[in-house]
Amino acid sequence: MSLRNLFIASSIIGFIFGLGFYLAPAQTIGPYGVEPPTQSTLYFIRFVGASFIGFSLLAWLVKDEPASDTRQKILLSYFVSYLLILIVMLIEQLTTPVGALVWVNIVIQALFTAGFGYFRFIKTS
Repeated sequence: MSLRNLFIASSIIGFIFGLGFYLAPAQTIGPYGVEPPTQSTLYFIRFVGASFIGFSLLAWLVKDEPASDTRQKILLSYFVSYLLILIVMLIEQLTTPVGALVWVNIVIQALFTAGFGYFRFIKTS
């Protein structure tokens, strides 16, 4: 996979999740075992959704940028973000299993972590 395609995939998947979390937080978070969500949970889920949409836009905007120091910094931030999310999801799933759907998200996070790590640390040009 090319870096451009990785940014596109991250943008599309992040936008879909972000839109769901922002516009329909209770329905989007329900399959993860958060029922009934409290108002503060809904607020937080919308906040996460807005962040996902912003990161998705950034990924879309930089997909065609040439190699540069700035692009390397963006790759590092995406790698760290996906890695931290992956760690949190793994810990939660292994200590208080939510369900099979979370494993799908863990695989997605692991693939994006590996992809952004590869382009940041191995194939840097």
